[in-house]
Amino acid sequence: MLNRYEKNDKEALVNFTKALSINPKYMETLAQIVSLHVANQEFDTALSACDQQLEKVKNEPDLSAIVTLKGVYSLHRRRWRKPKMHIAPL
Repeated sequence: MLNRYEKNDKEALVNFTKALSINPKYMETLAQIVSLHVANQEFDTALSACDQQLEKVKNEPDLSAIVTLKGVYSLHRRRWRKPKMHIAPL
């Protein structure tokens, strides 16, 4: 978390990924990973992280946190990728 606070996203991502490999059920870590990717407008990577985590914990009874996280960031992706309308002056 300190890396994230210090805006060292690259190191934060390494540490969050390591933490998630140690405890794949801790969804706050996945949320931080996905949030870093979204902050850098890496939406496909963020959604891919959710998909990879779903695959790792597919036999767990409660997958709703990952599915919810994926849905939220899917909406963000759509919002960011919307073309902006420019109105030409008359």
